[in-house]
Amino acid sequence: MYSPPQWNWLPMCMDTGRLYAHDLHTTTASSSSGGTAWPSANLALFLPFYIRVPGIIQSLYTLNGTTGGNIDAGLYNEAGAALFRNGSVAQAGAVQAFTITGGLSVGTGRYWFGVAKDDAVGQLRRWTNATNMTNIQKMFAMAQMTASFPLPATITFAASAQAYIPHIGINFTTQGI
Repeated sequence: MYSPPQWNWLPMCMDTGRLYAHDLHTTTASSSSGGTAWPSANLALFLPFYIRVPGIIQSLYTLNGTTGGNIDAGLYNEAGAALFRNGSVAQAGAVQAFTITGGLSVGTGRYWFGVAKDDAVGQLRRWTNATNMTNIQKMFAMAQMTASFPLPATITFAASAQAYIPHIGINFTTQGI
């Protein structure tokens, strides 16, 4: 009789659409994200996530709508110190990857995904519902920083005041550890 291995399963790809699917789809009355302009120029948004098993993060990605301006994506530890910052690049394509050369080894724990844009024209795919968004922002413990393009070396945490949850994610593997 087959018995599955006993370890923590972790998807190869984690993003806001998968990690928060039930909560996002229920509270925003939407089954998918849609493209909307970034809330304001030089704004950085940070979404917390948890890594259940040690692994290697190979890249970060954003799902874009209509592109424009420049974008930066990064990964931070729980205290808000940068582990990876891509730096400013032109926003391009439907899915934009930010490759971490050689990968970034991470242990079990809490991390922050950060994304910032230098304009309020280029779009990311996002979830929104003005009626519920304040509570959703609190539930996900999102943070923001203004005047933060490119992304900072350290996050100065402030509660997110944006009705905007970007569709962002990481590509992760437990191979080679």
